[in-house]
Amino acid sequence: MPIVMVVYHREDDTRRTLEQLARVTDDYSLILVNNGFDDPTLLHSFGDSIYLENTDNLGAIRAINQGLEVATGEYVCVLHNDLLIYDEGWLDHIIEFLERRPDVGIVGLAGRHTINEDGTLDYETTVVDMARYDESFRPTWRFTEVATIDGLGWVMRNLGFRLDESYGLMHYYDVDLSLQYVEAGYLVYTAAVELDHVAEEKGRSTRDAGTYLDAIGGDDAEYYERARRRFRSKWGRMLPMNRGYRDESYGYNRIDELRDQYRALEGYAHEKELELEEAVPYVRRVEKALDDKQQVLLASDERVRELERELEATRTAMNSSAEELVRAKADAAPPRGGFHRFLFYLGRYGFRWTFGRVISSFRARLRPKQ
Repeated sequence: MPIVMVVYHREDDTRRTLEQLARVTDDYSLILVNNGFDDPTLLHSFGDSIYLENTDNLGAIRAINQGLEVATGEYVCVLHNDLLIYDEGWLDHIIEFLERRPDVGIVGLAGRHTINEDGTLDYETTVVDMARYDESFRPTWRFTEVATIDGLGWVMRNLGFRLDESYGLMHYYDVDLSLQYVEAGYLVYTAAVELDHVAEEKGRSTRDAGTYLDAIGGDDAEYYERARRRFRSKWGRMLPMNRGYRDESYGYNRIDELRDQYRALEGYAHEKELELEEAVPYVRRVEKALDDKQQVLLASDERVRELERELEATRTAMNSSAEELVRAKADAAPPRGGFHRFLFYLGRYGFRWTFGRVISSFRARLRPKQ
């Protein structure tokens, strides 16, 4: 049974995936497509395999098609290189199901019941046996009909169907492949296989890798949106699509989950109320402190204005005093000319003082010069 796996860096995850695969799977061969792997010797160490190597990262879609081109046999499996499968004999069970159900064309290890009219996927209808997901997402039966598989892994009839490379490096190839089988008259199913997808951890997906982001222009969300528009344009005539159904166990599990979520939200809200109650006195103290500071600032501002007024009054008084001093100096200066000066002194200091000054002046002139 050929298993196609594209590898792109993430050596540790790939090693774990291949080692775990060997523990739970019988009678398979690997078709390894190297899209950029730092340790090719590791790939050659896993027994019977076909090894394809690309000089550049061609993206998941083109690389998977390369693997499908060399796959032989009635069935072929495709797995991500970061998928840990825990159910022993999982592949045999899927093959047995396909043998019993010739109307089923492809079986995914995860899938969704609903594709919306705009091409988006209804994630509330996800079917997967993974501990990272709520109990309500886990399948009730060993095999469940869905509208689309998820690209993390699948087994398909080897009828020549290929991934549509017009989507680019990745995104929507799994949904497109599912509708190829539906259009050909086949049903799409998922298998209840316990697994873990390492890329679900934040920062572990190829979509977070810098080399991938550089290749698509840096914005994976926009790249995904372009793929959705491409899918909608191609398959709009078949949308919306709802396949399969959920039994009462889903409803019971979902009710329990929603109840737990509600209780968790209640607890969270109560914690925030307590935090708010504790914060109110502090906020009031801060408000009072701000009010006090504001009063101080207002008083300081008023004092500054008073000082400005006092300074202006002082400047005015100084200017006035300077003017009076100039006038006083002018008044105090004796006039020119002897007779006018005599009258000035006589009027200001009286006859005796003036007469004495005149006598002193004559004596000084009569004193012989040395």
